[in-house]
Amino acid sequence: MTPHARRHLAERLAAEGRGAEAEAAIAAVLADYEASPPNALELANARRVSALAAEACGDRALAIARWRSARDDYAALDERLVALTGGNPGVAEADDRLIKLQR
Repeated sequence: MTPHARRHLAERLAAEGRGAEAEAAIAAVLADYEASPPNALELANARRVSALAAEACGDRALAIARWRSARDDYAALDERLVALTGGNPGVAEADDRLIKLQR
């Protein structure tokens, strides 16, 4: 399975509340990306899923740290994403999640 496909699997596992499995899947993706770095958007998306996995595990502090990291990655792509989509949905999602987690 490609890292991209495993990322999607990890996202689905997190959505199903299977946090430990999501963590294992996204950890493998991030390890692959350390060995062979992807493009910036793919890495941002992987960090987003790692935040979702932390949430699914109930680890609020880790989820906050990971959402901040994903937000930084998406913010670095702001010019490109705004040109393509008229906004930056990654930053918007991260901001929303951070607000909810920090309450």
